This record gives sequence, C-alpha cells and structure tokens, in this order.
Amino acid sequence: MLLLVMVTSEACLAQNKQKQRGVKVNTKSPAAQAFKGKVYDNLWAVVIGVNKYQRWPKLDYAVDDARSVKKLLVSKYGFRSEHIMELLDDDATLINIRTTLGGVLPQKTKKNDGVVVFFAGHGETIDLPDGGNLGYLVPFDGSTDRNDYFATLLPMTQIRELCNLIPAKHIFFVVDACYSGLAAVSERGMSAETELYVGKLAGLKSRQILTAGGKGEQVEENDDWGHSAFTYKFLEGMESGAADSDGDGVITSGEIGQYIKTRVPKITNNKQTPQFKNLTSDEGEFIFVNPDAMHRDDGKTQSRDVAPARHEDEKDQNAMKKELERLKKENEKLKQDQKEQQDKPRKEEKKNDEIFTPPP
Repeated sequence: MLLLVMVTSEACLAQNKQKQRGVKVNTKSPAAQAFKGKVYDNLWAVVIGVNKYQRWPKLDYAVDDARSVKKLLVSKYGFRSEHIMELLDDDATLINIRTTLGGVLPQKTKKNDGVVVFFAGHGETIDLPDGGNLGYLVPFDGSTDRNDYFATLLPMTQIRELCNLIPAKHIFFVVDACYSGLAAVSERGMSAETELYVGKLAGLKSRQILTAGGKGEQVEENDDWGHSAFTYKFLEGMESGAADSDGDGVITSGEIGQYIKTRVPKITNNKQTPQFKNLTSDEGEFIFVNPDAMHRDDGKTQSRDVAPARHEDEKDQNAMKKELERLKKENEKLKQDQKEQQDKPRKEEKKNDEIFTPPP
C-alpha cells in the first residue's frame, strides 16, 4: 500500500505561464502489459488542503491543489472516488488528520493496497538544542506559538510511526511544503539495470517521501498556474506522462521524484529545492499505472480486478463519513473544554478582585 502526503505553503511568484509537455504513455509497453491492473488489490487516498487557517496566514491554492490531485487519481490512475477521503479547511484539524492516517487507514486497508494522501498546507521548522531541525505539518487549528507546536502541529517524526501502523506494501508521502528536519534514511534504490526492474519495485516494500523544499524556503504560488509550483509540476508530470522518463508505460515514485527535483527549481529561480528520500531501507517503489493504457494485443482494454464490489464501496464510504462526523463532534467538544479551561482562571481572578468589606 502507498501513502502519499502533500502540503502547500503560502507564497507569491511572478512567473510566465509554463506550457505543459505532451509526452504520451506507451500504451503497449512491456511494463504496463505485465501488471494487468493488479499491482495493488485496492487503491485508497486521503487528500488534505487548508486555505483558511485559524491562526496561520491564509493560502490561495491549497484546497484547489488537493481537489486537483483527487481528480487526477480518479481520472488517470484507477482510484475510486468512494475510496478517497477529503479533509479540507476546517475539517483538516490535527485530531482528524491523525485519526484518519493512524486510525481509519489502518482499519480499511490491507497488505497489498495502495493509498495516496495529499496534504496541502503550511510547513514549519524549528532548531533543536543539540543541533539539527524538526519539521512540522500545520493543520487547520495549529498554533503559531512555538511553545505549542508539539501539541498542535504534526511532527514529521510521526510520519514514520504512521508507516508502522498501516499494513502497507508501499507508502509514498508527497509534501508540498518547505521545512527541514526530515527523518529520512537515504535516496538509494534498486538499479534501473536490474532485470525486470519495475516488476521487482512493485513487489518490494517501500516508504518514501517527496518534499517541496527545505528550511528557509517558501512554496511558490502563481495565478497563471492556479497551483503552487510543486503541485503544478506534479500534475503536469503525472497527467501528461512526462514523468515516465524511460517510456515504459508506468510512472514510479522515483520517476516523479526526479521530475519534480529537476523542474521546480527552474520555475522558482532556485528558490525551492525539492527532496526525494527513503524513510526506511526498503527498496521498492510505488507504481502509478494508468488502467486505460493496458490493452491486449487485439486492442481491447484489459479488464481490471482492483476493487471490491460496488456495495462494499458504498459501505466503506458511509463508514468513513460516520467516522469523520464523529471526529468533528469530538473536536468541537475538545474546543469547548479548552475554552472552559481558559475562562475558569478569568472567573477566579474576577472573584479575587472583589472589594473586601469587613464585617460590622
């Protein structure tokens, strides 16, 4: 299973609109033919985008970025809309995000599933006392007070913990935010010269992350693009097939990672330096396969067996909706409890300030 997380930060850049490259997928490639739509048993996704923060500066395109990625996954890569959970603006609270990634996904997904989680919002970095950095993803209700970061933001160190909770074959985080302190291992992987390279990548476990930039950088946005630079190039590479560098008909996480790393710096005047890393020593990669690109020799589309029956999809969707509704109510109760705790000292202070009147 794959987990893909993407985060978009606020910024502004005056750039000319870039033309999308029209590279087509090789629909009869050996790699695409070999999979026949069965790389994963089921595909799932969580798309998260926050424009209207409670305390942090508002963003312009984070929600649109999330929705565009959802549309791409459904229209191009065989994801069912019923299997995609959305957390947008005030739904993207810390408790909702943690529960969805660390509770709902582990319950819903199986060992051979694929899951994409796209997170579009702010990123933040702090310096640690003994050196190094710690990166955070900022939810809708995140505090701007550094003393409250650990309690109200999502530390990137927890991403690896989430990997351990999910019965995943492949987990791929795509983070459109600039921050440092990434708990990554390396950028190594299997040699492309390995026999049956793509097939072996699909069979091996993987935990990988692709980020938009480092500490001190800002994610660039542009009205001409209608997206951040990172998301714009991600969509371009995946939609057009331009990220398929070897033309074998499928796009690996490594290929889209390389595509982003070489193109985002060009359109941001080197203001962003995307990073692609392994979170563990596993050598597999997520494989993006376009089901429509797989045909038999007679030209007929190969049937896919990658999802349960429709009634099971509807059952899953209803269960997810109920879970998110429960999370909303729980979050509202938590806010109310916090408000009561804040008001209590004020009431006591007011009581103590009353003028003392001695007895007659």
